[in-house]
Amino acid sequence: MARSPMRPGTVVDRYEVQEYLGPTSAGPAYRGYDRSHSRSVTIVGLEDLSSPETRERFTSEAPKLAALRHPHMVEVVGFGESQEVPYLVYDYVHGGSLPDLVRGRGLGRDEAVHLLGGIAGAVDEAHRAGVLHGDLEPSNVLLSAGGEPLVTGFGLAPLLPREPRQRLVSSATDTAGFIAPEEAERGEVSAAADRYSFAGIAYEVLTGSPPFEGQTSAEVLNAQLTQDPPSASSQNPELGPATDGVLRRGLSRQPGARWPSCTEMNDALAEAIRSDAALIPAARRGGRGWLLAGVAVLLILVGIGALLWSRSHQTPTPTPGISLSDSTVQQGGSLIVSGSQLPANQVGTVQLESSSRQIGAFQADTNGNVTVRVTIPEDTQPGGH
Repeated sequence: MARSPMRPGTVVDRYEVQEYLGPTSAGPAYRGYDRSHSRSVTIVGLEDLSSPETRERFTSEAPKLAALRHPHMVEVVGFGESQEVPYLVYDYVHGGSLPDLVRGRGLGRDEAVHLLGGIAGAVDEAHRAGVLHGDLEPSNVLLSAGGEPLVTGFGLAPLLPREPRQRLVSSATDTAGFIAPEEAERGEVSAAADRYSFAGIAYEVLTGSPPFEGQTSAEVLNAQLTQDPPSASSQNPELGPATDGVLRRGLSRQPGARWPSCTEMNDALAEAIRSDAALIPAARRGGRGWLLAGVAVLLILVGIGALLWSRSHQTPTPTPGISLSDSTVQQGGSLIVSGSQLPANQVGTVQLESSSRQIGAFQADTNGNVTVRVTIPEDTQPGGH
């Protein structure tokens, strides 16, 4: 890998490099200043494209990337090479990224559909222009100052010289699950793979969690290839079976079984959410009420008690641990329940101790860990539960 010639204080073409922003899947990113147009920009040094072959591909593809236009894309405003390292220059985006907004909490239904519609439109427009993304995951969705989604990174992953599986192994566990199985296994980058990634983003936007989780990227890949993700409704009680079906199709392991476009999936998702909302009891719907005073004590009950009792008569079993993200929560609000040292792959439910009322469901991972977002029913009386 070549070392990027960009350092804060240097000048590349008409761009003054001002500040290192952090790594991306394609190379280091810097905040810069465009002297010709008096504006801030983001410069990405494409270190993995420094070989003669990949630089030639970049030179061929870069004008196509710069020509892409959509209200929900981060525009490429320049490109070039510096000391044999290609670079792309983007509009500078001030509003943060999608993970900042959704990790640990799903968005409201209307907000989710609106945000996903912007992402879908950008991805579909790129596909119409013959450009694949290949690295679509939450951190590649930035947010404008007004909160609108802006997709960045189009067209780079197909240029990167990586062997099958290498991309997944080198990915962080919280992003690996958005890579389509055929891309992770065989290096197949396609529009269908982008649509799989979009479905994964939709799942996280609605639930606050990625569809597949694990302690290592290899565990994530194994889950993708052998398991269905937990139903979204088990992670967010405001959702229902129609929404589960739309997401299940989007995350199909068979590329041909997925939705034919991201926009069609999002339209189906909006209709499914409306359908589910009409069937879900009012007590499960979102909304804000009085603050529940005291600690919301939740118990993971179903199946575990009897299993642990039977094991205690054979060999010692670690005691499960449970923690909550908040000690108080509003009616209709949500919080995160985390469990550890449960039996591997254990299935169970989350209940209010005060009424044995089920407010969530889960399946532990292979290490006995679980994280699930639950919503407090809107008709719950204030007090300790």
